[in-house]
Amino acid sequence: MHEILFQQISRVLPLHTALDAMAVSTEARYPGIRVAFWLANHDQGQMQLLVAPTLGPVLEPWSGKIQIHRDSLCCGRAVYSGQPERIPS
Repeated sequence: MHEILFQQISRVLPLHTALDAMAVSTEARYPGIRVAFWLANHDQGQMQLLVAPTLGPVLEPWSGKIQIHRDSLCCGRAVYSGQPERIPS
C-alpha cells in the first residue's frame, strides 16, 4: 500500500519535493522526531543525503561519507543489514 501511494505521489511531484513534504509533515505531527532521507549509492558504497528539513546543516557534511557496511554509522548499517536503525537521542 505505501509503495503504491509513494509511486502515485512521485509521478506528480519531483522526488525531493515529495520527500521534503513527507519529512516536514512527519516532524510537525510528531514533536521531537527528526526525519532525514538518504539514498543508498551501492555502486560507490556510500549514503547520499537527499532531504533533512531540520537536520540538514548537521547532516550535510556527512553526505557521501557514510559507508554502507556493518560497522558504519546507523544509516549505512541499516542499509547493509536491511533492518531499521534508530539514532539515540
